Amino acid sequence: MRVLAMVSAMPAGTTMTRQRSAPGLATKARHNRCCKVDVFGQRYALNVYQHADNLWIAVGEFLGHRLRTIERTELKAARAWQKAAIEKALFDDGQTDGNG
Repeated sequence: MRVLAMVSAMPAGTTMTRQRSAPGLATKARHNRCCKVDVFGQRYALNVYQHADNLWIAVGEFLGHRLRTIERTELKAARAWQKAAIEKALFDDGQTDGNG
């Protein structure tokens, strides 16, 4: 289990923007990255973005399901997604609801 590639530099001409949704609320940073993760020899593309100063979210499709993980750093979010995908592959019983 390892993260294959992470884009670490922003392309030239792009900037990180901050916006306030309402007065008094925390500032939200929009910092999008794309990375590839290896799960059992298969590579999957993820979108990893910064939701707040210390909150990163990784989102990607795996076996027809959309997986999302939240962590304190970009790398931890990608690794948590990878772990969730592995657990889904190993232990998922194919049911979509909580019954049975």
